[in-house]
Amino acid sequence: MLLKLIAYALLSSASAGTEIEKIKIEGLVRIRPHVIYTELEHCNCIDNANEVEQALLSTGLFYAVDIQSANGSISTITLQEKWTTIPILKFNSGGGVQQTTFGIYDPNILGRRIELGTQYESLAGAPSLVF
Repeated sequence: MLLKLIAYALLSSASAGTEIEKIKIEGLVRIRPHVIYTELEHCNCIDNANEVEQALLSTGLFYAVDIQSANGSISTITLQEKWTTIPILKFNSGGGVQQTTFGIYDPNILGRRIELGTQYESLAGAPSLVF
């Protein structure tokens, strides 16, 4: 019985992957298409264009998602990417203590949806570094 369940799970995910990969992705500049296909697999909402749109917008990587359907299924997704690099800069002084913070963070390194950031802080002359 367990083997049947595992086989069913593998076959259903394999067929879902081929269905998802038939969708044409347009407008990508930095982001790799496999990131979009992975998001579609995780949302399990390929039959509902509104849910697909919300799932892609909720990643924070896009500011516009346009979905075209043909024969009742999604045929093309056109995306407009956001600039995702966030600079960090802060100067603070009070009570005789000075604080300086600077760094950078990006949730989409090399278009692969990998988060990376670093931050340096000096508080009353004591440095700290976060990576």
